[in-house]
Amino acid sequence: MARGKKGSTSKKERDAPLPADKWQYMKPFGSFIINDKDGELEYTFKKEDIAAILPYGREPGTEIEDWEYWVAKIKDIRAQLHPDGSNTVWAKVQWFYSGRDVANVVKSFESDAIGRFERIYADHDDFIESESVNSVVRVIEFDENDVEPEYIPRDQFYRRYTLEYKARTIKPKPGTSACVCKEPYNPNDNSPEMVMHFCPRPSCRRAYHQSCLLAGNHKEAKEVKREAKGSASTSGSVIVSNPPNSQKPATRSARKHAVPVKSQKASTPEVQPTSAFASGSSSSSSSRALRLLACSPDTDDFVDLESLIPLTVISTAVEDDAEAVDPPKKKRRGRPPKKAPAAPSHEALVQPPRSLAAALAEIPPELREIAEQPMVRGNAFVLGGVSGNIGFVTRARRLVYQILEGSSVPDDWMLQVFASSDLGVVNAIVKIGGTRKALPPVICPNCKSAI
Repeated sequence: MARGKKGSTSKKERDAPLPADKWQYMKPFGSFIINDKDGELEYTFKKEDIAAILPYGREPGTEIEDWEYWVAKIKDIRAQLHPDGSNTVWAKVQWFYSGRDVANVVKSFESDAIGRFERIYADHDDFIESESVNSVVRVIEFDENDVEPEYIPRDQFYRRYTLEYKARTIKPKPGTSACVCKEPYNPNDNSPEMVMHFCPRPSCRRAYHQSCLLAGNHKEAKEVKREAKGSASTSGSVIVSNPPNSQKPATRSARKHAVPVKSQKASTPEVQPTSAFASGSSSSSSSRALRLLACSPDTDDFVDLESLIPLTVISTAVEDDAEAVDPPKKKRRGRPPKKAPAAPSHEALVQPPRSLAAALAEIPPELREIAEQPMVRGNAFVLGGVSGNIGFVTRARRLVYQILEGSSVPDDWMLQVFASSDLGVVNAIVKIGGTRKALPPVICPNCKSAI
């Protein structure tokens, strides 16, 4: 293991590059240790670590913001041995470029849409002295079309693109998997109208600028919004309308398996269904929140939330008045024929399911509120970080579907939704800075679902 001193290399000392022909003759190491300037702390760096590196021209000990550090992956470590027994440790690294770095290579690249902590992974190798390495950092890979992206704090390094340095090519091409305007997601734009609404359906999985959705009239029809102001039916049941302009009705549940049926034996009389159950419909009222909840990340079919609620089958024993006898047998003198007891029969009666309103009332209010949020990302949604609330809402909706289907509420549902004890409901509930207005009721241009 090679050793060096953290932050000890000055600009002048680092001006001399490593001759390429010397690298192959150097002694290889799996890691190296850097001591701080007081020699009290040790920092270990190993191959495949991603490191923050003091930028060229910056003197050790000078104040520097975290986002200003250069970032690179350590690919190899070798030491240059000197006659006096000392050594100079070098690392072969692969650079993560900043937006400005890429713009210097690809002239058409728009660096304004790259975040301060965002980096582009380049296929550009280089050699650096170990003393310029500051710390091990993490760079989160951000897939904009993922329904469960990792939460990315605004002071966290992350990446979306790769750079082929010699070909001067960015992959994926910015904007190709984004809005109808083909402009990429800009994590720096704090305009409320520039937040992006995400559609999680498997055939969509795309985010759209709110301003583009409104400009294209991709919003719920007025009659749908009027329905949302209606009252619930006498049965307490709520129905979720299909999205405006949809081509087909709800055909299956959110998950692709049959709705469970609870079976129990009872001797109670048949329960008469309510009028809403008998008619197969309930109130025409349908809220925006429930239409958002019905937009599943796991199926392209429109979700009928009421169909998730399991039916209860009541098995009732019914005695037959007619006496059953054994088939005729050979008569025996002095003995009358034996009569078989009547065989009981059973009737399976289907009890009406609970109303959707009643089923939803049993779900923790915070879990339901998260599941009913629009999936949004943008700089104006401050507590949503860079990646927004999309992963939180996806996991919350899946949990709600499972609970409606009969599963119990997990004790650790908060941890299942947020995957971290450092995050909470405030990171999932959409609040746009600078305005108190509610988000407009926009729909997906592709599938017409509420988003």
